[in-house]
Amino acid sequence: MHIRKFRQEDQKSTQDIILEGLKEYWGIIDHTLNPDVYDIQGTYIKDRTTFVVVEKDGVIVGTGGLQKTDDKETAQMVRVSVRKDFRRKGIAREIIAHLLLQAKDMGYKSVLVETTKTWVAPRALYNKLGFNEIREDEEDVYMLLSL
Repeated sequence: MHIRKFRQEDQKSTQDIILEGLKEYWGIIDHTLNPDVYDIQGTYIKDRTTFVVVEKDGVIVGTGGLQKTDDKETAQMVRVSVRKDFRRKGIAREIIAHLLLQAKDMGYKSVLVETTKTWVAPRALYNKLGFNEIREDEEDVYMLLSL
């Protein structure tokens, strides 16, 4: 497996992985809630942001990105998603580790993650990797890791 920067030709595969994961959790996809997914290049390929894909035998099997927050010292990790048939193989953990190194290299001091409260597996993984739950609302939990 190989983690590399997103390229424009990855758009369809990347979009499909993310949307399939959302549909799996929610049962439907509300396209109005996910405009970033339809323009990865325009959304994530900017100063102090990044988006990566995981490739196995030429096929994209995972995704993840970092975006800026209002706090110039904190990045937000977003769209960490792995194709269903490749889960439970450590790919999400590798994506997260890669993005944490990138965040540090970009000068961030901490990384924020927002995930749905009821998503047990992602929440457990972030906890295991040292993220601390800092707040919660009706739907989401917010977790922070100091670098």
